Amino acid sequence: MKQIANDLSKSSKRHLKKLVLISLLLVFAGGIFIMYQNHLHPYIKKPTFTFSYGDTIPTNSDAYLEYGSQFETVDFDPKLFSMSEIGDYDVEVEFAQERFTLHIAIVDDKPPVIVFSDQNPVTIYEYNGKALTSKLWSIEDDSDVMIEVEPALEKMKEGEQEICVNASDEYDNKTSACQTLKVERKILSLPQIPDVHSAQELVEEFIRQKRLSKASFAFFYDSIHDGETYIYNGDQFINAASTIKVPLNMLYEDAYVEGTKKPEDTIVFIKNDVEAGGGDTLKKHRIGEALSYSYLQKQSIENSDNTATNMLVRGLGGFMKFRQQLTKYTKKTMSREFFLQNVVSMNYMHDVMKILYDNQKKYANIIAYMKKAAVGSFLQKSSDVFEIAQKYGQYDRYLHAVGIVYTPRPYLVGIYTTNRADGEAIICELNQWLMAYQLMKE
Repeated sequence: MKQIANDLSKSSKRHLKKLVLISLLLVFAGGIFIMYQNHLHPYIKKPTFTFSYGDTIPTNSDAYLEYGSQFETVDFDPKLFSMSEIGDYDVEVEFAQERFTLHIAIVDDKPPVIVFSDQNPVTIYEYNGKALTSKLWSIEDDSDVMIEVEPALEKMKEGEQEICVNASDEYDNKTSACQTLKVERKILSLPQIPDVHSAQELVEEFIRQKRLSKASFAFFYDSIHDGETYIYNGDQFINAASTIKVPLNMLYEDAYVEGTKKPEDTIVFIKNDVEAGGGDTLKKHRIGEALSYSYLQKQSIENSDNTATNMLVRGLGGFMKFRQQLTKYTKKTMSREFFLQNVVSMNYMHDVMKILYDNQKKYANIIAYMKKAAVGSFLQKSSDVFEIAQKYGQYDRYLHAVGIVYTPRPYLVGIYTTNRADGEAIICELNQWLMAYQLMKE
């Protein structure tokens, strides 16, 4: 009986082994079958495809689908993958006569990049309890960034010290950078200005106090920092006086870039060019002498030389052709008056100065001359701390100034007065109000 039992046990074990082996073969065969099925039918590689913002998103099928060699790789419509914002997207594609939904996530996973400027020493300006400085660093990032500076501007002492910038974007990507800089502090003496909420309110209060009107005053202001703009009496044409020399000289810089003129090209000084005014053209040169455009430009802007200006106008084909070319700096339609007389509007001069500022590299020579023009007068009289590039205009009953004021938050300004004996004082005082207003902005 024991022998029979042992034989049965051995038989059962052999049978069990066969069952296990058969099961393994079935599992293996099932795996082969599944692989074969997958080989026959494409499938999505993973639940979500994640890409960093700004990266190129692939549009080919093998980036997203797994399939066998019997299928050819294709390019999907690129428009389906033209995501321009951070977020989650579902993209419907068709491949091998089947439709698939691809889940794509565009993420910001890159920390901000901090680049310190080459400004050294650093000047910190103190006004009305606030500390400000020009742009010490720039932040390169694809989203909003929070900045912390150590030490804070208010606590920075004079002398060399380490300044650290900590930046964190809205997706919690963080970075820090430090640099040792020399710090200087300057206390600004500017008037206390009315409690206002806008440049318009400020200027309207100034107009009220000085009893100005559209008959005696025109104005524009443009804050580069935040885009705030206010123009008073913008459409009225006013005698431009010498402020027209700014766009005149811009035409020459444009011609140099275009290759139609060269700075060293010359034009002959003739009798009709002669006009009283500042500068050296009439004082140091004789009729019949050939003078270069670059020399005439410097005289025209820096010294407000009218004779040099007349030669530059003639070099553009004469007054009428010169006036026609001036329209390139505005999209506004100019009336007949603009082409026949030396007049401008505040809307026009604002457009001119905006182009000048936005293309500072191209117009670097003009801005350099403007920084040396009428030093200590007009706009420059309002501050001995901040650099100001200006062009004044004075003719008969007109006294004007246009310029770029390089506070830590630069702005453009034009102040035009008519029949005002206190015209220069108005220009200086109003610009001081604007500086104070600009410095108090958040």
